[in-house]
Amino acid sequence: VGHNDKNLPVGRYRAHDSLQFLRKDLKEKVGSSGRPVILMHHIDLLRYSTSSSENSERGGEWSACDVAAFHEAIQGYQIAAIFHGHLHALRTDRWDGTNKNAAEGGIPIFGARASGAHGTNRGLFYCVVEGEELIIRELASLGAHEGWLEENTQWVNQWRVPLRTRV
Repeated sequence: VGHNDKNLPVGRYRAHDSLQFLRKDLKEKVGSSGRPVILMHHIDLLRYSTSSSENSERGGEWSACDVAAFHEAIQGYQIAAIFHGHLHALRTDRWDGTNKNAAEGGIPIFGARASGAHGTNRGLFYCVVEGEELIIRELASLGAHEGWLEENTQWVNQWRVPLRTRV
């Protein structure tokens, strides 16, 4: 997410000016075009969208202030979807800047199963743009065997996200 610019609490990892890069990149590459944007990062957003004693004590990966600055930075752009990992479990949400799943109006968020981690329950997302939709399919490796074995891999979920300009 990158560190906020307001000297408010920040996460425990160095952000390497990633928030500043995101702002500049969106402005220069997307601008006012209305083109859909897909973002990808490691950590999920809902977990760090509000301050909590648990995050403060652990020195969370992102601070709630950093997540709020990220949310502010993407306003005005058509964010079609955000993909993340870290949870090692399938999770789909709609994010509106808070730590609650926004049933309506939020940005679609997709958290992948443990795609590269050790274990038998893995998954990855395959995405394609068709017309005015982003189609996301999940390929999963489920079963008793570890790894991406053909006999134990199957398409298990599909989602469709409209790519129209947000109002």
